[in-house]
Amino acid sequence: MFYKGLLRPLIFALSGRDAERAHEFVLDLLERTGQFGTSFSLLRSCLRVRDDRLQQKLFGLTFPNPVGLAAGFDKDGRCVEAIEALGFGSVTVGTVVPNPQPGNDRPRLFRLPEHHAIINRMGFNSGGVKAVTVNLAAMRNRGRVRIPVGVSLGKQKETPVDDLAAVRRDYLIVLGALREYVNFVEVNFSSPNTTGLRSLQTREGISRVAGPVKDLAGDIPVLLKVAPDLTDEELVIAVETCISLGLNGLIEDNTTMKRDGVESHPLAEQTGGLSGAPLKEGTRDRVRCAHREGGSKLPVIGVGGVATWLDTVALLRAGASAVQLYSGLIYEGPTIARDINRGLASHMKLKQVPNVTGIRSAHLVSLRSAGIA
Repeated sequence: MFYKGLLRPLIFALSGRDAERAHEFVLDLLERTGQFGTSFSLLRSCLRVRDDRLQQKLFGLTFPNPVGLAAGFDKDGRCVEAIEALGFGSVTVGTVVPNPQPGNDRPRLFRLPEHHAIINRMGFNSGGVKAVTVNLAAMRNRGRVRIPVGVSLGKQKETPVDDLAAVRRDYLIVLGALREYVNFVEVNFSSPNTTGLRSLQTREGISRVAGPVKDLAGDIPVLLKVAPDLTDEELVIAVETCISLGLNGLIEDNTTMKRDGVESHPLAEQTGGLSGAPLKEGTRDRVRCAHREGGSKLPVIGVGGVATWLDTVALLRAGASAVQLYSGLIYEGPTIARDINRGLASHMKLKQVPNVTGIRSAHLVSLRSAGIA
């Protein structure tokens, strides 16, 4: 209540129309917090939920809980320790590109508080792979992070999207530099803010870029992140291609170019990807579709509209193995991971479900019995 009643309105007011100023302020604060052992330990003791029922293994990795922080929040790997201390079960750094680039012109981040939504057209602003390497190496040397850390791979803005060899080279450069510092990799073909990037979400694009990424990654799990604007047929093709290449999972999904649910808002005309609460129902449907096609061969991470433990349960019941969030953190505040995990733990205790997998499995079995799934 302190965050929603006082701190959030204050941060929103001070940042004015440039929401990115608030983001930068929060990143600076978290970076300083995470680097000092005392503040890290204090925050961690207050916000981490320790319950064995929340823990699970995915892709050979141990996740202490199913609530991850999605790519886009900590683009350069500055705040990984603080993010763990906030109670998240995983974090994805990036999207990272080979060389530093400023991204699109500001303003490029817009809040729609009435809808608990955000529109962004950041454009892969990145310090580049060298800066991220320095940050992640320092993180590893401090030795406090115990959650899986992923990296989202992207291409340089000027790299022609129709030159698949050049695109592939960008992704492999980033992976080659960061592979020793991360536990999993996300191949990002789905941002709407890099011209033409979404055209790679085809059988050929996935095969010719994500395939070599998987080869270079070796034992490191590789996941494909797709857009919510794919048709069901295109999503099925993506799932089939991931399975044929031996990719380890699918992240469903990125931001949308559609404005369903926010059409009347004065900022709805801003270009960029929409995230937050308006994506909730659509994400659930696409997770269900992806799980139906991929089954146990391709675990699905559900992203889009996650703000509460009920949102999380809904995605797990649709077939997700875990969830990620970003916009929910902005609107619900720094206790969001703790609140979701507490809710999940209480739900599992009440329903006598032994683990996160049980939430999904029990529901899907009941749907199949009814002839629905």
